[in-house]
Amino acid sequence: MFWSRPFLPADDVDALLDVCRWVFAHAYYGTDAWRRDARVIEPTPENFPVDTSLEHEDLAEDYLAFVVEHAGLSEWPFFLLTGPADTNRPPRDAGGNVAAARERPPLPEVAEESELDPRDDDPSVHLDEPEPEPVDGMRSADGRFPVPYLETDHAPDQIAHLAWSVVGWHVATVADLRTVPFEGGAIADVATVLAGFGIFCLDSSCRRVEVDRGRNLMITRPPLEHTALGTDRLAFVVATMDALLGRAAPATTRYLSPDATSAYTKARKAVARLDLDALRVEGVAGPAGPYR
Repeated sequence: MFWSRPFLPADDVDALLDVCRWVFAHAYYGTDAWRRDARVIEPTPENFPVDTSLEHEDLAEDYLAFVVEHAGLSEWPFFLLTGPADTNRPPRDAGGNVAAARERPPLPEVAEESELDPRDDDPSVHLDEPEPEPVDGMRSADGRFPVPYLETDHAPDQIAHLAWSVVGWHVATVADLRTVPFEGGAIADVATVLAGFGIFCLDSSCRRVEVDRGRNLMITRPPLEHTALGTDRLAFVVATMDALLGRAAPATTRYLSPDATSAYTKARKAVARLDLDALRVEGVAGPAGPYR
């Protein structure tokens, strides 16, 4: 009799499904509402028609604009945060620090027309104004959401990082984080996949980049250190989303590296044994109102 080890321990599967249910209920206002708008963002030039003449922060800003659009958050005030002190560090409120998110300041109210600064009619007045500094590592002084710049030439890593930050901000803002029964980083990971960026997240989790630690010590690590789930668990969530949407496995694996494809293929087989109807939940209204 042959016995094969399950792709993930049963406790991990149960925990991931619990996180999915929480994200559906609190960030996307129910499984059915999520399914109506959900789509998988594929790494194609059509989805990211960036200006290839741009470099570094300018190119990242271009990618950020498309990430925000694909996330359905075009009206949210995100900006790219640059600078040595903040490079590669996600906002503390982006799903990884629940305590900070609970104490976040309210979104600023929209000013009435009579209260607007007359300088707003003249864009040139603002050209030399410095970019607002983040408040306590969270939102900037004017209420915008900082998205840290990741120094990388690998576009999928940049997109995964930007998506994680953007979606993390969304969840931390619209959901009541006092209801979180598990580690916040897992919420950001799952929500980013369910927002459609799973291909980027899964592929980045399989990559390794070389890091100079000084004194001739070089190590390798995943390019996105702030993610919580790891390759197999990310693959499971990506496979779960595809199964919920009725998406064929080859439609996803065509974009994945060999290692990511292997993990995804095993995850898809594991997901095929699940009762996905158990993921159907009703929406729960959060402090910031409806998702879209």
